[in-house]
Amino acid sequence: MITLYVRFDIDAVKKKFDTGVYGAACYKTVFRNLPANLLQGCHVSMGDSNATLSGREYVCIIGLSAPEKQLQSIREALSRNGEFSSVCAGNPLALASVETEPLVSDGVYTADGGLLDSWAKMAFDSLQEAPPEQTETPPPPLRPDTAEETRANAPKQRHGCLTTWLVIILIGNASAMIMGLLADHPIGIVLAFLGLINIGCVILLLTWNKIGFYGLALTSIIIFIINLYLGVNIIQAIAGFFGLFILWGLLNQTKNGVSGWENMKKIDWSSPADKLD
Repeated sequence: MITLYVRFDIDAVKKKFDTGVYGAACYKTVFRNLPANLLQGCHVSMGDSNATLSGREYVCIIGLSAPEKQLQSIREALSRNGEFSSVCAGNPLALASVETEPLVSDGVYTADGGLLDSWAKMAFDSLQEAPPEQTETPPPPLRPDTAEETRANAPKQRHGCLTTWLVIILIGNASAMIMGLLADHPIGIVLAFLGLINIGCVILLLTWNKIGFYGLALTSIIIFIINLYLGVNIIQAIAGFFGLFILWGLLNQTKNGVSGWENMKKIDWSSPADKLD
């Protein structure tokens, strides 16, 4: 089997379908505009392109793996489809005999969708609920509350680099706590306490709570002030924010079309008891 890379312009998908959950929208575009018998038996996968992960484009790819003759028919059908043409990226239908993109398998397409997983399964099930006459027309835009509900119910996945960086922060702050407690200086106790807070903030991030990031930002500001008080060079003091900037960048890396930040639980400030909801 070879793979057909169906390339989508993420900005165009978000704008056309009024949704931040662009991975599911890309799958819907493929499933909605191709007959089931043409997709039957295709191994499906999805992910952001290598160039997107390195910041050179903003493209989501649906991978369809099947015999070449079947993929040629799919390619011809999609190339004539108006909806796909309105959201496709450059080189929209690329055939590859060797996997060159970091796509995640979402199962195998069957008429009943029973072998599909994750975003592919969500998109398939959603289309089964739509009236038949909507097959060739775009779905109505998702309301903001519907988009939030879809994201909340979707399987949450964290980018591997983000997980690694959070573990590094945990280890670094555990070490800082020990060094602070052993230091013969009152500031050491303060730094040890801030390290403990940082560990708690990382645990919050690992359990999808946005407040953990804000807590790390606050402790970074406090440490910056302490460094200035201790006479640390201003450039070195500012360098203390680099770890926070790296964390923010990794939180915005996507996996299966959704970033870690989008997966975080919304903070409701209206009720103190619900601040972590």
